[in-house]
Amino acid sequence: MSEYWQKKPLLIKNAFPDWQPLISPDELAGLALEDFIESRILVGNAKFDSWQLEHGPFNEERFANLPKKHWTLLVQGVDQWSEPVADLLEEFRFAPNWRVDDVMISYAVDDASVGPHFDNYDVFLIQGLGKRRWQVGGKCDDNTPLKEHPQLKILADMETENDWILEEGDMLYIPPCYSHWGRAIGESMTYSIGYTTPTNSDIIGHLCNDYLSRCSDKERYTDPELEVTENPGEITEAALDKVKRILLSIADDETQLARAFGEMVTEAKNPDLFSPAEPISQAEMLDLIDSSSMIARNNCSKLSYFNLKDTCLLFVDGQSFDCNTQGSIQIAKQLADSGGLIIEEMYEQLNDEASTKLLIELLANDHIEFIED
Repeated sequence: MSEYWQKKPLLIKNAFPDWQPLISPDELAGLALEDFIESRILVGNAKFDSWQLEHGPFNEERFANLPKKHWTLLVQGVDQWSEPVADLLEEFRFAPNWRVDDVMISYAVDDASVGPHFDNYDVFLIQGLGKRRWQVGGKCDDNTPLKEHPQLKILADMETENDWILEEGDMLYIPPCYSHWGRAIGESMTYSIGYTTPTNSDIIGHLCNDYLSRCSDKERYTDPELEVTENPGEITEAALDKVKRILLSIADDETQLARAFGEMVTEAKNPDLFSPAEPISQAEMLDLIDSSSMIARNNCSKLSYFNLKDTCLLFVDGQSFDCNTQGSIQIAKQLADSGGLIIEEMYEQLNDEASTKLLIELLANDHIEFIED
């Protein structure tokens, strides 16, 4: 982290020495048939500078009519649909949960490519099937020349600084804005683990909207200390200082700042994937605890928390939950840090009244599931 994270690319040969495919090409293509899963097909030939992008869902006939070379299938959020792929994310918990985006998987035939480009996020590229050649260049920015294309941001020119061939189990880390270009050598599949961050404008906009939802329309700028002015056209430094204090007041309440930011960065990408239900009673929850062995996080859910003095805020898919007892705090942290808990090991905490209320809400919103003995 100190040497490479957001600083320079890193190739890790044999990062997964016992690598086994987590999903087959046919299974990946099957996901691309579904209208609720984001997928793309890119038919691209760098030699002829020809790039054609199609968005899913696709049908089986489209796959049957694809050429033998030069096409790539990309499917987003495969971790939400495949348990083995979701488990892969456990290898990447060295960064906060709210930074992890999803696992995108690309399947490519011989000589296929999506072209030289750069991303605005950190990405780990695991070679999961076959081989792929990766050329990595320097850092890009908004002024870097791009080819003229209505949908794709392909670099007009790229100077290669590193040229590597990845085999199954190898992994490449690319920091944000570094140019890179992958080309399949025969049949190839790559797993991309992305880490995103909100833009500064997104953060400011969300926090301001949160503030606007809470403040009164009757609150306004005041200046009881105002003196007679000789320059009525001037906006003074004192006036701007007051404006600064109004803006800084958004950040003065650390709890509300944490709540707004936590709800923002854990917001569900696909809220339609959840199946809310009527909350069960506390007695029914206690029975469920007694008849189960584990509580697991929904693979589609993103959990984080913020520590306060004697309590903590748990954030789940854009919602916040106040945890103010030792039992509920421990449960919140265990679910967010580890993705689940063993009931026998935390039985006493689970029977706390605040804990059962928390679990009832999480279960009703489809954020957790109970695994029976």
